[in-house]
Amino acid sequence: MTHRARHLITGQLVAESALHVGASRSDAVTDLPVLRDGSGRPLLPGTSLAGVLRRTLPDDEADRWFGSHDGSTTHPSVVIVDDAPATGGTYERHGTQIRTTTAIDPRTGAVKERLLFSREVVPQGTIFSLSLELETDDEASAEEFLQRLAGTLATGIRVGAAITRGLGRVSLDGDLERRTIALQERERFLDFLSDVDHRSPVTPASAVTEPRSLMFALPFVPVGPLMTSVELPGGAVDRVPLTAPTEAGHVRLTLPGSSIKGALRARALYLLGTLGKSADDPAFVTLFGAAAELDEERRQLGRRGRLIVEDSGVDTPIPAEKWQAVLDASGQEAPRARKALTTALSDLASDSLPRFIPADRVAVDRWTGGAAEPLLYSLLEPHHHTEEWEPLRLTLDLDGVPDDEARRAVGLLLMVLREVRDGWVKFGYGTRRGLGQVRLAEGKDDISVGESLAGWFPLRDWRITGKEQPPQAVDDALEAFIQSPSDATSLLSTQEDS
Repeated sequence: MTHRARHLITGQLVAESALHVGASRSDAVTDLPVLRDGSGRPLLPGTSLAGVLRRTLPDDEADRWFGSHDGSTTHPSVVIVDDAPATGGTYERHGTQIRTTTAIDPRTGAVKERLLFSREVVPQGTIFSLSLELETDDEASAEEFLQRLAGTLATGIRVGAAITRGLGRVSLDGDLERRTIALQERERFLDFLSDVDHRSPVTPASAVTEPRSLMFALPFVPVGPLMTSVELPGGAVDRVPLTAPTEAGHVRLTLPGSSIKGALRARALYLLGTLGKSADDPAFVTLFGAAAELDEERRQLGRRGRLIVEDSGVDTPIPAEKWQAVLDASGQEAPRARKALTTALSDLASDSLPRFIPADRVAVDRWTGGAAEPLLYSLLEPHHHTEEWEPLRLTLDLDGVPDDEARRAVGLLLMVLREVRDGWVKFGYGTRRGLGQVRLAEGKDDISVGESLAGWFPLRDWRITGKEQPPQAVDDALEAFIQSPSDATSLLSTQEDS
């Protein structure tokens, strides 16, 4: 089919969080490398972008613009989305970053065996070059679609792996620009062949509130050292805090969304256990998903959780060259390593930054009462004082979840967040060794509700950290979670009375 017009759309996407779109195999550096083009640049595949954009449209519109293979209505996509390579921003200055991830056994509090892996991520602030084409005969519909597309990209989308653990959020940086090729108008087509530039910006459609979601922003303050560790064996210290690069040549201490979500998940399992429930509970599966298992036809039946947890970082950045000097000193061999580390930390010291203290730790042999010889290790602990961390940011996407199931999920999440408020949940590394304790800033949390959810979840003035009376909808959500054919209700009542 020959269309009357072709629209060439260009723009830039900026990574609002670290992101990972994986290659098909591991390499010598990491278990999960990022996908790259022939020039070695990380990229967002056009297939991934097209799939995400398609899901933002109603089914009939998605089929119209992105194609359909439904029987007699089969037709190809009229939208062609190119791969988007990294072209600048933070990546150009700092390159990629390797993050090590592990799973914690909630029964023992120790690392699960064979679940330690590393993932390469493209840092926050990286710029990607976006390019797509649209062929259509209907100019009015094309204009409406492009405006909606620009509005969606301006609001932000998530691409790649681990999107519920804080990765993959990108948004439009600047305007989308359109260049229209009139294929059946001689003068305009000749202008295109003559490289006459007729670019025009696409006006984004008004931003639409996420229709069925709860969004939490919970400011917190570390009570003691708070860090996710990076291993540096054989030097002045064995572990240092994880940092992430920023655009301006700085780094900042970072608590990954995967670490925060893992702590929330472990506490949810603990609460389920006290109520006589398990990880198969629908509320837990809605929040945190279920692992893929093979059915009788050997199909993988997994489910992604609906709770999205963002990375959190210290607001005050650290000069990258000074932090690199600390890392270089930390990795030196004894006996000069500690002296070099002390010098580097002295140069880094600032009233607006944490105080970094090398701390030596040793395990005690339970039989002898002495030090366990091979278990001496050291940490570079950040002791916080005046600097502020970004709030814990959570989004519960309940689009398509039945009301009863949504109420149960909200109830379980509220119970977990109250546990955070009361100091029962620790984050990051060393939570069983005195690290990771936080407290929520009293009365300062921010909760917003998507439009179609607000009907049964009116928040009024209720806060997790405040003393206000929760609205009836909150009580209903908690009650929906607690109710069970088992004796869970009486168990909870007994605990509250005691």
